[in-house]
Amino acid sequence: MNSSNITSHPIWIHNLSPIIFEMGPLQLRYYGILFSLTILIGFYFWYKQVLRSGRDENAAYAFLWMGVAGVVIGSRLGHVLFYEPGKFFQNPLHILYVWKGGLASHGATIGILIALWIYSRKYKMAMLETCDRFSMSVAVGATLVRIGNFFNSEIVGRATDVPWAVVFKRYDRMMGLPPTARHPSQLYEAFMAILIFIVLYITDRKLGEERPPGLMFGIFMAGYFTLRFFVEYFKEYQTLSSSFPFTMGQLLSIPFAAAGYIILIRLYLKKI
Repeated sequence: MNSSNITSHPIWIHNLSPIIFEMGPLQLRYYGILFSLTILIGFYFWYKQVLRSGRDENAAYAFLWMGVAGVVIGSRLGHVLFYEPGKFFQNPLHILYVWKGGLASHGATIGILIALWIYSRKYKMAMLETCDRFSMSVAVGATLVRIGNFFNSEIVGRATDVPWAVVFKRYDRMMGLPPTARHPSQLYEAFMAILIFIVLYITDRKLGEERPPGLMFGIFMAGYFTLRFFVEYFKEYQTLSSSFPFTMGQLLSIPFAAAGYIILIRLYLKKI
């Protein structure tokens, strides 16, 4: 799609600066605020879950630094290794250039799982229980981070002429492209994460501590990564060629979704 047919559709021209306030080297960004909210709101749900298990506040707070470290390190490693391997092999220090952007949700998932495993070992909580109690927090994070990506004009969608298309002018300028109407794929992912959160919240409210171990975790993994697989059809190609049948995001989503389905199927078979 080129700039000549943009005005013929009721689309949103997104040219908002990602910086809210700037004073010298200090910047306040939408993404930073949303990432901070991810930590605060995510910790709130984790805190409630841990206390409900009969453990004290110290056990809840102990995971705070583990979780943040798992997300930041995992997402950065995942982005560089999955989406920019060439830059990494040319210069391994590229992995430290966090100021240049680049965080991958699949890498964050791996980082969080490692952090949860360390926590479960240290605090004698079964791994499936630990993952269950953190599932709503992950859904909150997936929602807010994608909204942050939208403000940053990154991880944009493919060209389209749907009425709700968005022109990401900052992205097009950076890539040397004409103004292009695209799917707001970041908002698609945020919406699907909200749906998963609602399902998890209802499940938790209905079953509480009576839920079988692994149910919440299985719902998140199967539901989120299945939906993520389909949303990838609306996202701009990264790393892999458009001639390849799947995107990198789809390939990375398959094992996570499969793990969720295996957990849910095993729980179902135990009931029959």
